[in-house]
Amino acid sequence: MTTEAAPSPPEVAAPATSALPVRTFLLADVRGYARFTQEHGDAAAARLAQRFATLARELVEAQGGRVLELRGDEALCVFVDVPAAVAAALALQARCVEVVRLLTLTGPGGCGKTRLALLDARG
Repeated sequence: MTTEAAPSPPEVAAPATSALPVRTFLLADVRGYARFTQEHGDAAAARLAQRFATLARELVEAQGGRVLELRGDEALCVFVDVPAAVAAALALQARCVEVVRLLTLTGPGGCGKTRLALLDARG
């Protein structure tokens, strides 16, 4: 009785770590937006959201980032490095305090709906 050797599995090259660029995502929303909408109405809330969107685009692009998505009072942005994302987050927070309303950078309980969160993601 002869036994044939099982075929060897094809070799799979390990992915090169340099092939996967690091991206940093910035998620931001306006604190108290739902309450603001209830107190001031839909038209005022729409103006607030538009102002926030304008600020987000301006400040994110100034740091070399890109706004991927805007939903009402929320912005999802991407950067090629962490320092640029942090700089944009701090600038956005400062301008929102001045112009729009407060955008919270940190707070108890981690990052929630009304918290500004910086996430470092690979790939």
